[in-house]
Amino acid sequence: MEDWDASITEVVNSLSTPFDSHLVIKELAHKNQRRYVDALAAIKTETPFHQLHSSLGRRIKVVCDGLGLKGSDSRSPDMFGQQSKCQKWSR
Repeated sequence: MEDWDASITEVVNSLSTPFDSHLVIKELAHKNQRRYVDALAAIKTETPFHQLHSSLGRRIKVVCDGLGLKGSDSRSPDMFGQQSKCQKWSR
């Protein structure tokens, strides 16, 4: 998943704070559509979105921590409009 770090950094740097991990994932999917679809297709479970988004969330944390952002627990609508847990990031 480290190969997503440059794309995550680009998205994070384009956003105003505060933002949350769900927004980063939505932007990553939008700006990297083929790569995102390929990553989903490579997951051979019944929950590919959950698995990919969890993995991306862990990488988002690594990138945001490295950029000096502060994370806190939050909830927001995920890609499917369901309220779920995520990290909210601020400077």
